[in-house]
Amino acid sequence: VSQWEQPPELHEGRAPFWRIDGVGEHTSFSIYVDQIEPVNLGRRQLGNQFRNISRAQAVLWCDANGLLAIKSQGFNPTSILSAGDSSWAQLFNGMKRALGPGDAIALDPSYRDGTKFLVTPTPEGHEHLAKLAAGVGLSEAQLTARTALASPRPSGGKVGDERTDEALADSPSSLAA
Repeated sequence: VSQWEQPPELHEGRAPFWRIDGVGEHTSFSIYVDQIEPVNLGRRQLGNQFRNISRAQAVLWCDANGLLAIKSQGFNPTSILSAGDSSWAQLFNGMKRALGPGDAIALDPSYRDGTKFLVTPTPEGHEHLAKLAAGVGLSEAQLTARTALASPRPSGGKVGDERTDEALADSPSSLAA
C-alpha cells in the first residue's frame, strides 16, 4: 500500500493521524501522514506541467506527539492558509511550521486554486488530538495553534533554531507552555 491510498491495515499497529485532501483542480487525491515516515508532496504527484512546483516541494511529518508539520523545500515558496484566516503565508525553502485541522496548503502560490490541499485529522487523529489537548488543559485549536513560521510545533524551535529536522521531530514538546 502506498502513502497515496487509504491504508487497509494499521502501519506498525498505528493508523495515520492526518489526511491531506486535494481540493484543487489538479489535486483530486488524498495522502495520509503517520508518525512512521515523512511524506513528500510536489510535482511528482501533480505532473510535469507544473514547472513552478519542485519535484519535492514540501515534506509533511508528525512529531513525537502526533502533531503535523510542514517544511517547504522547493525553489518557489509553498503557501499556507491557517484555518479561519483570510491571507496566505509563504513558506520559503527551509521554513517549517505546524499545521492543524482546516489549514490549507497550496504548492504553487501563483495557482493556489489548482494546487490546493486541505489538512484533516483522520478519526484516529481526531481522537488522539482530543486526548492530547485534554491532557495538557488546552483546546484542540490551542494545541495546534500556529507559531513562528520556522516552528514545527506549538512550543518548538524559533526562527534561527539550528537543531536538525530529526531533532525537532523527536524532541518532546512542552505543550502546556
